Amino acid sequence: MIEYESKQGAWSFTNSVLQGIVGADKRALCVAGSETDTAYSVQASVNQAAGTKASIIVFYTEDVDFNPRYVECVLDFQANRLHIDLVDAAQRAIVAEKDFSLTKGTAYPVKVIANTYSDGSGYVLFLVNNVVQLRIEELAAIYTAGMAGFACEGTLVTDGATFTDIVVQSLATTVGNVDVTTDLDTIRGRVGLAVTEPSDPDVAKYIGEACEFINDQINGTIDKTNCAQAEAEAIRNLAAIKCFFDVTGASSTGWTANIGIITFSGSPEKIAMINYLWLRVKEFMDRRHVNTVQFKVGAANY
Repeated sequence: MIEYESKQGAWSFTNSVLQGIVGADKRALCVAGSETDTAYSVQASVNQAAGTKASIIVFYTEDVDFNPRYVECVLDFQANRLHIDLVDAAQRAIVAEKDFSLTKGTAYPVKVIANTYSDGSGYVLFLVNNVVQLRIEELAAIYTAGMAGFACEGTLVTDGATFTDIVVQSLATTVGNVDVTTDLDTIRGRVGLAVTEPSDPDVAKYIGEACEFINDQINGTIDKTNCAQAEAEAIRNLAAIKCFFDVTGASSTGWTANIGIITFSGSPEKIAMINYLWLRVKEFMDRRHVNTVQFKVGAANY
């Protein structure tokens, strides 16, 4: 059984249900594991019946004066947002965020992956409903090891949240063996498509095209069957964009010859979704310091 240490608020663990009550601090936080843990995932079903926020924490450490430092993946039920925060003692910075509809009393499957790249920098993936919603990369060394934990906030002393189906799993510390060709459903789900469209052969084709395009842009040699997590994410995001164009009938000018300019029209939500995915791809390519690509989005149709 996992042994949790309460840092704030009141915590109980009964019948595999971890419950936090915020108390007078209006915040509850508990952690487990070791400050030397470097590569792991944390998943749980998160339910906040009363309160404002619930979160999963990774890379939690304390300095000699017991000041905490950690990464917090937050479900903000009050603002209907997801965000990732970097916390260092009393200072907190939101480093990634997005709008996301949340309903109190509803259990959400949440998974957070905390790992490091071969260069020693850290990264965190924040998944809700089995889809990567937010990610941060190139974390400094102070955010690459630490305990896992849970937290919640509220306005009343009786507010709190429950965490069930908790699984903390160690990951391979060597990142470089991801096979994107097995992620067909993940890629379709990234843009809200059914598991049957596009077909498996079409998704596999788009994965190949995405990998080929990224390699061309960065003068790289990425192997889609054996690549680092950051490379895999770029391929997934670009393949997901092509899947969306395929199913919706939107056009992508010059996909195979020159993807330098892509235009399409759609609802504001869909435009924002495609923009987000494309920005993640472009950020990856920009970090490789080679070519850049222009991306244009057409006007929204209401």
